[in-house]
Amino acid sequence: MHPFSRDNWPTVTATVTATATGRRHPMTTPDRLIICDFDNTLVDSELVNAELFVRFFRHEAGIESTPEDRDFVDSAAFPDIIRRYKQLYSDALDSLTEEQVTRRFLDFKRAGISSFTVRRATGIEDLLDLDSHLAIVSGSYTEEIVAVAGTAGLPLDRFSPILGSDQYHPWKPDPTGLIRAARTLGVRPENTIVLEDSISGLTAAIRAAMIPVHLAEFSTVSPEDARAIGAFSFPTVRHVCRSVDALYRDAHGV
Repeated sequence: MHPFSRDNWPTVTATVTATATGRRHPMTTPDRLIICDFDNTLVDSELVNAELFVRFFRHEAGIESTPEDRDFVDSAAFPDIIRRYKQLYSDALDSLTEEQVTRRFLDFKRAGISSFTVRRATGIEDLLDLDSHLAIVSGSYTEEIVAVAGTAGLPLDRFSPILGSDQYHPWKPDPTGLIRAARTLGVRPENTIVLEDSISGLTAAIRAAMIPVHLAEFSTVSPEDARAIGAFSFPTVRHVCRSVDALYRDAHGV
């Protein structure tokens, strides 16, 4: 039985929950890796991103985004968002290439992000203190990650590599970005925890044979839906940090 199968979930939950109530954080070893999504995982930024896209296209081309546009922005990789607007609103954006729209939006976001409040995930300090490799694989561009992290006060020097969607393809739910990050550090998939807020990200982790962990704090995905596809689910990053050893034990069937 696959360790993340739905049938195996009660056993996994019991072990991890027991560890999560402990007072001391487990120590991990350098041959372990935690790959983090960025938006709505490390920072509460999806709604900010959506609002900036809406404002940008209104300002740039007089486009009024629909609820369907907003839903797409919440879940898609950055290049796919630009491509969607170019296709749906070709008349308004006809004079601009995708590259030009991308560059203008990045400039717009960098200038406007400081007017928003972006919260860091609960327990970020615990994550940074773990004796483990940390990496970021995101659907946002790397430049966006840097800008939003600066606004949120999230130090990025602890994360390497940082792969935005401008640095890998295809994007989630394809596992390419996750596999590339693990190979860069020489860490095996079974020793890699992936923190995600979305079904597409969790699916990518499962396809990569890594340990899929749903973070509920900022996610629009329910813990029940995350568990239904074979992922663990925790309320916050802090809960994950207290349960790292249990996650590895359950994943390895120990």
